Amino acid sequence: EMASKYLQKYPVPEDFPDLLHDFAREVLRDQPDNIYEYGALYFKSMYMGVPFDYHNKGSNIPPPKDRMPNPSNYVEMEPSPNAHIIQDAPEGYNQHYQMTEEQYAEAMHQHQMAQQQQQ
Repeated sequence: EMASKYLQKYPVPEDFPDLLHDFAREVLRDQPDNIYEYGALYFKSMYMGVPFDYHNKGSNIPPPKDRMPNPSNYVEMEPSPNAHIIQDAPEGYNQHYQMTEEQYAEAMHQHQMAQQQQQ
């Protein structure tokens, strides 16, 4: 409350919130590469009274998720022979501690039980 009496409030032009809202909407719609260039062109066209047409309109927007992707640039790969094995430790972790998978699983179980008892 004390700081607010020293805070100088600057008047905001009446149309500024609408102007800012419209600009933000166009930025989100067009997804420009360079927002500074985009803003300069946007406000210049408004000042000149001409329709705004951005040259890279929508070039950064990914295709809609409901549209099927073009499979021509995909390469099918064979799954790894060990793809079915679920690992919860980084490769080599068990060897570092010289544990088998079963010993590691048991140690993790013991650790989880100890944590639950502490709570």
